[in-house]
Amino acid sequence: MKKKVKLRYDRIAIFAVFCFLAVFLFIKSITFLFSKINPKTEKYFLASISNKVNLYDKNKNKIKEENRGQEVFLYVDTIKDEYSKVKYQGKNYYVKNEELSKEYSDVVLIKDLYVRTATVLLDGISVLNYIPKGSKVEVLGFDEIDNNGNVFNYKVKYNNQVGYVNEEYLVGSKEESLVNYDQNGNYPIHKARTSSYGGNAGDLDFYPRQKGNFQNNKMPDKVRALYLNGEEVPCVVIENDKKERVIKKVIKEDITDYTKEEYVELLKECAVTGMGGGD
Repeated sequence: MKKKVKLRYDRIAIFAVFCFLAVFLFIKSITFLFSKINPKTEKYFLASISNKVNLYDKNKNKIKEENRGQEVFLYVDTIKDEYSKVKYQGKNYYVKNEELSKEYSDVVLIKDLYVRTATVLLDGISVLNYIPKGSKVEVLGFDEIDNNGNVFNYKVKYNNQVGYVNEEYLVGSKEESLVNYDQNGNYPIHKARTSSYGGNAGDLDFYPRQKGNFQNNKMPDKVRALYLNGEEVPCVVIENDKKERVIKKVIKEDITDYTKEEYVELLKECAVTGMGGGD
């Protein structure tokens, strides 16, 4: 009798173990299938030392470029040594792990930049320090990134002071920072100019700037201006009518070739600026 009871308990124990294993395997299978249907993802951001990040296919062939700072979703189980699989705008791509950032504040990967044009270190509107051309600054962050992945102002450290410098004054290498724009063309002409007030034009920044584009205030393609040098000259008073016009006639090369009447008619059609500016 005791033998039969013991045998019955053994069978129950074996059956319980079998049921436990069956349930365990079932749960694992369901979890595995669910992970394939709906894999776990985490939010990341595209990061780079430049404004663009490369996106690749599964064979690591480059497909396209996207702007730094864009939000992507990383498939957690695909993290490898060099690339990870991400979902971006409904499609799957591969991105180098070094170009993925968990925090948006870390999407700018460059560590050092150099001052191309002498500038100042700013804290809001307060000037903290002067930074000469060719100086190195340590990049700590940024204030904003535009729709093309470009930084507006870099947060930098210079001479143990922390502030902001506009991106247009910074470049990636010491060599590039020491180059003067058009240094074999117009630059020597400006450099040779002197001023009775001290200094010389060689210290000025002659790098071209992109013309601004303002809503409801279109900038004309060409602007001609008359500059006054402080001497007494015959003049006319021009009242600003707040209207914008484009001169369609050909302008004479030498302004002294105009008659008085032609000059007045020309002034009616264009803006004139001089010392003092304003309206």
